[in-house]
Amino acid sequence: GEGYTETAKIMRENKLVTVCEEAGCPNVGECWSQGHATMMIMGEVCTRACTFCNIATGKPPEDLDAFEPGRVAFAVEKLGLNHVV
Repeated sequence: GEGYTETAKIMRENKLVTVCEEAGCPNVGECWSQGHATMMIMGEVCTRACTFCNIATGKPPEDLDAFEPGRVAFAVEKLGLNHVV
């Protein structure tokens, strides 16, 4: 639907990585249609190793993207979120 498409557009335009996509979440359509997404920071590698999760684990990259925080903030604003964790 329209909400899903808009959420996907915001994620792509801001070059953001989401748990939704990296983990292959089956509920991505439901969440994204409501403008909700779980964004990963510091790249696409998670430092945790949860046994139930499908996200690649390891050490974060040596060179972090200094502009990522700004892109996350812009996406949060575009999605109209009032609460971010």
